[in-house]
Amino acid sequence: MALYLVETDSGMTLELEVPPCILEALQAQFRLSEHDGDGGEFCRRLSAEIEKLLPQALSWRLKEPTDAQLAFAISICRQLRIELPDSVTKSRGEMHKFLAVQSLKLSAK
Repeated sequence: MALYLVETDSGMTLELEVPPCILEALQAQFRLSEHDGDGGEFCRRLSAEIEKLLPQALSWRLKEPTDAQLAFAISICRQLRIELPDSVTKSRGEMHKFLAVQSLKLSAK
């Protein structure tokens, strides 16, 4: 069975396959929340858990650069006397490309 997450601004929809036992428990949770009047609390807890999981599921290229990448980039920039572009501090993929290019320049010196 599927559970859908919808991002309304862009219309993005994610279809998540959920085991029937989990879906049944989720349905029971909603019934319980309606009865107890704490649906907002359940949604806050679920949001907090999803917020932890989603970054882990992203491609490595989209995650923030590692501390080691940043330290290496800063070291290379000092040696080449260049500024670290803000754009490469946003993702590991961009940082990876930057490090590859700058490492070549450094080794050619």
